[in-house]
Amino acid sequence: MNTISNISIEGISYVGLFGYNVGTIEGLSADNVTINAKGNNIGLVAGYNEGTVKGIKGRNITISSTSTDSNSYVGGIIGQSKSATIKSIDLKATVTSGGGNTAGIVGYNYATTTKDTLFRGYVTGTNYVGGIAGYARYAIQNAIFGGTITSGEGAAQVGAIAAYHYDGNENDTIYRSSTSTFSGVGSSSQQGSIYYDTSINEFDNALDTYIGGDNDSDGYYFDYDEDGDISLFSTAITPIINTLDGAGTQADPYIIKSAEDWKIASSTAGQNKYYELKANIDFSNKKFYALGTKGNVFSGTIKGNLYTLSNITIRGYSYVGLFSKNKGTIEGLSLNNITVRAGGNYVGAITGYNEGTIKGIKGRNITVASSSTSSSSYVGGIAGESYWGTVKSIDLIGNVSSNGGYTAGIIGYNYGSTPNYTLFRGSVTGTNYVAGITGYTRYALQYAMVDGTITASEGAKQAGAASADYYDGRTNGTVYRSSTTTYTAGTGSFAQHGTVYTNEASVTNALDTTDSDSDTYYFKICDGKYELFTTTTLPLNSDTCTVNIPVETPTHLGIVYLNPKNTSQSCNAQNSVSTTGTKEGCMKFYIIGEDSTNYKLLLDHNTSSNVSWANQADFIEAGGDLSEWQTNEGSTSRGPVTANKKLLSDTTGWTGNPRLPNTNEIAHITGADTSLAWNSSKTYASPVTDKSTQIGNYYFDGNGSNYSGWTSQVANSTNKSKYAWLFDNTTNCLQYGCNIEDNNEYSGSAVHGYWTSDASSINYPWAVVESGQLGRNNVTNATNVGIRPVITLSKSSVTVH
Repeated sequence: MNTISNISIEGISYVGLFGYNVGTIEGLSADNVTINAKGNNIGLVAGYNEGTVKGIKGRNITISSTSTDSNSYVGGIIGQSKSATIKSIDLKATVTSGGGNTAGIVGYNYATTTKDTLFRGYVTGTNYVGGIAGYARYAIQNAIFGGTITSGEGAAQVGAIAAYHYDGNENDTIYRSSTSTFSGVGSSSQQGSIYYDTSINEFDNALDTYIGGDNDSDGYYFDYDEDGDISLFSTAITPIINTLDGAGTQADPYIIKSAEDWKIASSTAGQNKYYELKANIDFSNKKFYALGTKGNVFSGTIKGNLYTLSNITIRGYSYVGLFSKNKGTIEGLSLNNITVRAGGNYVGAITGYNEGTIKGIKGRNITVASSSTSSSSYVGGIAGESYWGTVKSIDLIGNVSSNGGYTAGIIGYNYGSTPNYTLFRGSVTGTNYVAGITGYTRYALQYAMVDGTITASEGAKQAGAASADYYDGRTNGTVYRSSTTTYTAGTGSFAQHGTVYTNEASVTNALDTTDSDSDTYYFKICDGKYELFTTTTLPLNSDTCTVNIPVETPTHLGIVYLNPKNTSQSCNAQNSVSTTGTKEGCMKFYIIGEDSTNYKLLLDHNTSSNVSWANQADFIEAGGDLSEWQTNEGSTSRGPVTANKKLLSDTTGWTGNPRLPNTNEIAHITGADTSLAWNSSKTYASPVTDKSTQIGNYYFDGNGSNYSGWTSQVANSTNKSKYAWLFDNTTNCLQYGCNIEDNNEYSGSAVHGYWTSDASSINYPWAVVESGQLGRNNVTNATNVGIRPVITLSKSSVTVH
């Protein structure tokens, strides 16, 4: 993805950076390239292609030919391609031809696999003018077009795909911008589905994006660049790395505590993983990545513990929502100030389409709207359509609207699902089949309440508390509506209003107030209104409505991503490669101290995870002298000597004067210098005296009372040490703190940690022994001791997360 720039090429035919290609061209970025030709077969990369072209990014590209030939074959990337491959293309260009078969990507596409192509710009020609291809022998897969197509004459023109298909094959997942324009005397064809927003969520429906990771493993994906524009990236340069705590299993789910964590989680969408929220997340001024899209359907399980996701705006066309499309389990999410706006069908705050389980959802200030005029728009406050899924224990306050049919407060179109214990307050507006709970349902609704305004401008039926229509005519279960709920029927009729209530406190059989179904969710009257709670944070029969959700206190002051050899280089969590153990490139550091001008940063892993003071080979490899080893054999000075020499070689070229941390710094990070009473002499022979506190912080069994079970448990989302981040990337990290599932391999008297610089610990690294004790320890298994550098940088040179 290195860039070649400022090139001007003139020629007649077969003109491009490579002219004629039968090989492989990949990973090329081009900027400010102009190609002017007079003949045929013209393109940025090659005029003619029978090979492989992939991973191409172009900006400020101009391709033109004055040829008036009906087969001029002019393309933004390739003029003519036969029996070849074109994929992972990101191009902004102007492509012009005086002849035919002109397009944004490939002018004439014969038996070529064309996939994951994004073109934005202008295309002008005569016959067969297309956004992606002018002519195509086979269907083109996964393409997005945004721009202007102009055809002076000819048979066909198109916005998103080919002007003409020889064999009539249909397109596969083709999008075009809602602002794309088409003009000329020719006819328009194959324009593709419309996208309304240049978001990663919309684009994932057609392209291989960060969401779901590099799906086809070709080494390329699309994501936002530093300017917020969607661009092509290479996994070789900016790898997609999962740095989440946990293993993504049921026993050890991925932990999500920030907007960055949520983004990382989206890279695993569709992989049947388990997730758990551990904090409220405010997405203000942040890009939101849907955890599951039409292209990467959510199939995992997320448990939110009723933590709140707030300040999210999602725009799209169809299948729009926080999860877009769901076949998994979504539960325990609290939502606040969520806006979902769409131009098409299948729209909901949680998901546009549901075949899984949605339960325990609390929403406040929710807006769901679609401008679709389809009679089957399927718009709901929770789900657009639910097909043989489960929707239960819902507490939603918001406004739901569409210009089409099947619009409701909870589920727009409900086929085979039985919504239980659903409460909706707000307004619903639509045309045909408009209701407080479901616009249409296959089976009876059970246990529902509605309080709001229901408006149908036209249509057959609408309802206040249940469904506007039943396929099988079944009656509702226990359904209530507020006495203040209003209905405007338009030309339609009222149906299924449900029993009227005037006081919520008097309603005892519509909602689950005792967790009778044991799903951990229940409703409780607070200030005269029902509200959803979970027994995990507020026990049943509690005399309060106040939930005290514990907030995890970080054991560091912040996180910095940087290249320690070049701190001015752009670097963030997306391209951090710290988990690979490399000694340069984008790396993750924790802030462990600061003053008015500087930060002290500790690397989040050991640059070397096996630095022994008792092994001659290691000592020599680290730069030690053989005679020195022989002279001092049996002494206690070789550990720091080896560590410091290895540190010097590991950090050559780093800024910030890399050094080993000292024991006082470790004590301060862990709080041991205050709350855990390290002894005043700082000899650290038995540093921790408060065993009950020590267990909670440093023992992975986490039972808070004794040391039993240590050798049969491992750090995970529920029992990991508060300071587990200090233990990562040691050789035996599977057992001792890497938050990976237990592999049942333990060795007696093992130690893990890293060397400190203090003279008092010259032969003892900072470490945690297998029994969990923190402090200076005699290392009996040196394979677990490494080097973790500390650097000091000015506050003005780094950005803190």
